[in-house]
Amino acid sequence: MSYKIELFTTSDCQNCKIAKMILDQYMVNYLEKNIELNKELETEFVTITKGQKYVPTLVVNGNPYINIKPHELLELVKILKSKENE
Repeated sequence: MSYKIELFTTSDCQNCKIAKMILDQYMVNYLEKNIELNKELETEFVTITKGQKYVPTLVVNGNPYINIKPHELLELVKILKSKENE
């Protein structure tokens, strides 16, 4: 099963850096979208999160995980990886 994964970040967010590290460590393909660098991405971000401006926000196949914490991301990655092997 393949997933479309997007990670909304900002440049100075420590949890964003940790999220990228976790995704990279588990070899999860994702598209980083830094909302500070592109106003269009910020508009997309606000629409997806329904106005909640918390990063990191992970979007998996259109389902947002707003302000995902490292331990939550780790659990989600494990679930996604296990489904890949089914």
